[in-house]
Amino acid sequence: MAFQHIVQPFGNFEKHIFENEQGDAFEMTSQYGSCLLDLRFAGQSVLDGYKTPDDLVANAWAKNVFLLPYPNRLRDGQYVFGGKTYQFEINNADTQNSIHGFGKNVPMTVKKVETNDQMAKIHCTWQHDGSHPAYPFRFTFSVIMTLKNSDFEIELRFKNDDEQAIPVGLGWHPYFIMSEKVDDTSLQMPDSQLIVIDERMLPTGEKQDYSAFKNLTKIGSTSLDNGFFITEKGEKASVILQSERGHLHYWQEIGAAKWNFVQIFTPPHRQSIAVEPMTCNIDAFNNQDGLVLLTPKATLEGKFGVQFSK
Repeated sequence: MAFQHIVQPFGNFEKHIFENEQGDAFEMTSQYGSCLLDLRFAGQSVLDGYKTPDDLVANAWAKNVFLLPYPNRLRDGQYVFGGKTYQFEINNADTQNSIHGFGKNVPMTVKKVETNDQMAKIHCTWQHDGSHPAYPFRFTFSVIMTLKNSDFEIELRFKNDDEQAIPVGLGWHPYFIMSEKVDDTSLQMPDSQLIVIDERMLPTGEKQDYSAFKNLTKIGSTSLDNGFFITEKGEKASVILQSERGHLHYWQEIGAAKWNFVQIFTPPHRQSIAVEPMTCNIDAFNNQDGLVLLTPKATLEGKFGVQFSK
């Protein structure tokens, strides 16, 4: 029953595999932003991951990577902070914005690994020295993945190592696969407001009540690439995905400086669905919605997780 930890070559990277005899497992590579490659419950994979090193480097749809120091899109790749204008790369050609920050493929260091009969855990860190011209601030970013009693949990920690307060937003970009076509997957969302966007996928400042998936409803032909502000009460908000393969319960912490936003995306291939927790709104470096101004030595941290049953 004990978890095994196996390290295998994965192209130019190393792949860490944690698995028990029940078939509960996760695979990740610390050397590419601690990207999660696979997640299995009783042998059933629920993640649309990268199967080969070439796929990982190509990074199609930015699957399963961590987003920092901002998630989603940044208008024209620009923001003003402390009276200075900073410019990120324009890497979203369709909208001429910057997208997903710059931490998705950084080499992270394995700080600690733990395994026993009930649990497998890996803790990875990356220290940024402030050398990025668009974000010249020092910080330490940590990813902690834990699989315990068929529950998978991720905790992110972002610590300000700089001498001044700095703007921060975090996100994750997981794609879940529950059926051959997402059309056959049913979706239930927490109480939320739809973030109204313009033709460049940027918020207009308006939010609207949204109830299309308040109850478990088959996705069918619905196309989604929308951000939502979670209005649910409590300490956690959940997204449910269900199909003939089973029942997936995704959750994220909500509340002060937690994951109060979520982006839902059905990619054009319609083989999976992204459920993306965010600590702030789209373009938060400019509109300030949910943006955290992190003081020196302070840490922005939060958890999200996945449970699955057949």
